[in-house]
Amino acid sequence: MPTTCEKRFSVQEQTFVMRQLTPHDAEVYLKFFNRLDPPTIRCRYGHMVSQLTLDTARQIASLDPTWEPALAIFQEDASRIVALGRFHADPSTLSAEMAVVVDTSMRRLGLGRVLMESLIQQAEQRGLAQLHAYVVTQNAPVQKLLRTLGFDREEVEPNSHPFDDDVKFTLQLIA
Repeated sequence: MPTTCEKRFSVQEQTFVMRQLTPHDAEVYLKFFNRLDPPTIRCRYGHMVSQLTLDTARQIASLDPTWEPALAIFQEDASRIVALGRFHADPSTLSAEMAVVVDTSMRRLGLGRVLMESLIQQAEQRGLAQLHAYVVTQNAPVQKLLRTLGFDREEVEPNSHPFDDDVKFTLQLIA
């Protein structure tokens, strides 16, 4: 039940388009990733990655949006991705891990919130019971945003996640 709808919206006199990432977006996605600074890569991807290859960008942009939707927010002319959010669902547990990354120059505009709210809605449409997000301890703004969206902080058991300084947040979708 993936959605291919586009959502147009404006923030501070800038118009954006949010839609599902497609294989045709691989080059624009690659440019987005390679613009990210090392701290942003660490906060989003959990480890240092110096760059992404075009082949890997194509693979990511080609994932099945039913269980691995990737929503991108583009500048109005679609020449540049400014934010990306996705989740990876496990249909056997009805849960998914969600992650969002916003271009450093576009932060504090509410783009992360727009992505998270859309991903939450898609998770509910798929009948998922839980969404999880792992956030580095130092990323207080994202932790605050997750709390305002109804996520609860959980204690992470030692060695249960590859990065020791992450905090786990969970949103219960089905009561």
